[in-house]
Amino acid sequence: MVAASIVRGWVECGCADIGGWIEALRDPRLGKVIAAVHREPGRDWTVAAMAAEMGSSRSVFAERFRGSLGVSPLGYVTQLRMRLATQWIAEKQLSIEQVAWRLGYGSQAAFSRAFKRSTGQTPGAVRVS
Repeated sequence: MVAASIVRGWVECGCADIGGWIEALRDPRLGKVIAAVHREPGRDWTVAAMAAEMGSSRSVFAERFRGSLGVSPLGYVTQLRMRLATQWIAEKQLSIEQVAWRLGYGSQAAFSRAFKRSTGQTPGAVRVS
């Protein structure tokens, strides 16, 4: 279930070369991190936390992640969160406050700023789209 969700999300996002992404999932250590991020998108993910999940140093992890996926680890987390936020607001009709809380933001305002910075639109605009 998690793997299907990850693949679907990545394809929808068009975030990078699909070959590199599949290669990253095949890597047991890197795949473990990606699955953990998808299982718990609201967790306070840091490069250090993801590196610990992989069992490596921050620098080795970050280099390997970017090399495989073409995006920084924290960039990936942000892309995932904003994709989920868009789905939850537009399709599931969750409130912006609920989405902010589920995705680990300390306030609705912090979430709204991050959403606008990432997507170019406000969370409210997604609801009416």
